[in-house]
Amino acid sequence: MDVKLVKDQEILITIRRLGINGEGIGFYKKLAVFVDGVFPPEQVVVRITEVNRGHAKGEAIRVKVKADKRVKPFCAHFKECGGCQIQHISYAEQLSLKEEMLMQTLDRYADLDLSKTKFNKMIGMNNPTHYRYKAQMPVRNTKTGLTTGLYKKESNELVEILECPVQSDNINRVNQRVLEICDKYEIFAFDPTIMRGLLRYVVVRESNFNEDLQVTLVITIYNKALKEAVKRLKFRLDKPYLY
Repeated sequence: MDVKLVKDQEILITIRRLGINGEGIGFYKKLAVFVDGVFPPEQVVVRITEVNRGHAKGEAIRVKVKADKRVKPFCAHFKECGGCQIQHISYAEQLSLKEEMLMQTLDRYADLDLSKTKFNKMIGMNNPTHYRYKAQMPVRNTKTGLTTGLYKKESNELVEILECPVQSDNINRVNQRVLEICDKYEIFAFDPTIMRGLLRYVVVRESNFNEDLQVTLVITIYNKALKEAVKRLKFRLDKPYLY
């Protein structure tokens, strides 16, 4: 018998597990319902936003029973930005949930007898902040110059972020300095509404071994202003700036 769910319907579900994209998964009469921002074993009042043949999606209106592992996200942009999904879960619980996801995946897809297979504990980081050593940041024109950030989930709407707490400090510094240099040489971001502008993304990579950094400008077409700007994109570890 088909489950009758309609858009905007409100239901109460218990979140049973975490999905691969960080969303909570509960069940309404055996139909999986995906909800962002919640995790097991929370009980949530959900408004249905999308109904498909094999699953539904919803948004949490109210968390009726909160998990004791829920924490305050360390990033001020967490609710808007699409770059991170599970900062509202304590780090120890994140590792536990990821271990559970791994076991479920192996049980479903691998030809293994899990009862006879030894698994070591999930290994976490000493500090779960400033761990990303590559950043690919879209750019946008503003009245005061270029800015950068990350897109909201499933959108092209940019959330302005100049200090991302999961990127290394050096990458955050370099991103800001690159924007300053591009402003100086009048290198503007590409604007799809008028099909004008040069710069699409700033990509920065930092080595784990010697802290060297590589800066890549993703552009629409070559412009002579780039030649002078790129001369300034040399990072010195003994000086906290680009020159």
